[in-house]
Amino acid sequence: MQSSRATLLNPATIPVATLEGPIHLARGLALLFFLALGSLEVDACTPPQIPTGVTHAYTGDTDGGDSVGTSDGTLANGATAGNPGQIGGAFAFDGFDDIMTLGNVPDLDYSATSSFSWEVWMNPEPTAPNTALNKALVILNETPGTTAQELIATVYPTYFIVAFQVFDQNHSGYAVGSHFVQGFGTFHHVVAVREVSGSGKVLKLYVDGVLAGTAFDGTTASLSSSAVDGIGGLPLAPNNNYAFHGLLDEVRFYGRALTDAEIVQLFRRGLGAGDTDGDGLLDATEDEMAGGGTCPNYLGRDSDADGVLDGAEVATGTDPCNADTDGDGVPDGTDPLPLQPGVTCGFLESMMRTTAAQIEALDLVYFTGMNENMISGRRNWLANRLQNAANLVCDGQHQGALALLNEVLDRIDGIASPGDWMVESDQKSALKETIEFLIALTLLLG
Repeated sequence: MQSSRATLLNPATIPVATLEGPIHLARGLALLFFLALGSLEVDACTPPQIPTGVTHAYTGDTDGGDSVGTSDGTLANGATAGNPGQIGGAFAFDGFDDIMTLGNVPDLDYSATSSFSWEVWMNPEPTAPNTALNKALVILNETPGTTAQELIATVYPTYFIVAFQVFDQNHSGYAVGSHFVQGFGTFHHVVAVREVSGSGKVLKLYVDGVLAGTAFDGTTASLSSSAVDGIGGLPLAPNNNYAFHGLLDEVRFYGRALTDAEIVQLFRRGLGAGDTDGDGLLDATEDEMAGGGTCPNYLGRDSDADGVLDGAEVATGTDPCNADTDGDGVPDGTDPLPLQPGVTCGFLESMMRTTAAQIEALDLVYFTGMNENMISGRRNWLANRLQNAANLVCDGQHQGALALLNEVLDRIDGIASPGDWMVESDQKSALKETIEFLIALTLLLG
């Protein structure tokens, strides 16, 4: 897409339900299991490494120093380093005149055939209502009327768009733009790539590890100039609307075109500094454990949907990608011995008594009967049968316990619907599910 500076690109949870009365015991006990574990600290694997080809790097941790090359940046007009960033510290810019100048960096004076990539984590501030402002992330070789290479965000009150533009010494310009990006108050990973090969020149733009756009680059002349290069604003005129407002972190320049896989690696490296899904495992740990697959997933708290957070599974030795680690038919989130096939009679006895107490606590409106005396009697009968089953299960009388459980199930939701002792309700469905689960676990005892 051919471009001119005056006309930048224009824009075109885990739910939790609480039910009165009996709850699904599997879910309830899993919740207690999590609460008992408390907060976890799990050692992280080494985050993915930075790809080769870095020529200059500005981490923002303490100052404007170039951690790879010798072109240290100068923080000017109030710009600061060491602010909370995606990885360590970050640069902060006020949107008025803050900037970090690099001087004229010789190996950023690109030729007509240079391939290169830029990387930055950005956390912009939204604009005022009904306002759109162009904000400079990186500006190189800015010479009025001729060259410039620019990474610019057009920021709106609720979203922003990123554009990567290349102008040569003939002031021929081409650009690629991103989709709308939402999510202020957090960092987004942006990579701009110019790839020159035998088949031509291509501009690419990536946002949060995903290719957001590609465009033909028809420039033919050199891209270089003796101008001052800058981050966070226009070096020639820092006090204008192009001054970035927000945080920039981990700004890197590469002397080659990064691949799709390398950009995903860089994105995940940045995420590896935190725990995106809050499951107790650092993102880098999950990424390495997945080994190129999708499990565990750093965007999902419970990858195998067994009711146990991935971090809790790693801490206790169960498999976060297998809902039933020991293969005994009982999900890890419910199994009292998730690493040993089978369940204990003590566990079943406790579940049966808990369910009996929950039945007794149910309002009579959930039961059928000709009068209050009959309704109350039915509720008590169901609770007593469960208490009796609990008495039998640890005495080795498993068949007797099974018979009592089946009696309860038949009266809660028997084949002959008019004979049911409970009215249709969420409470009835939840209790039926719990009794069926108890029967399945008791069968495992033999």
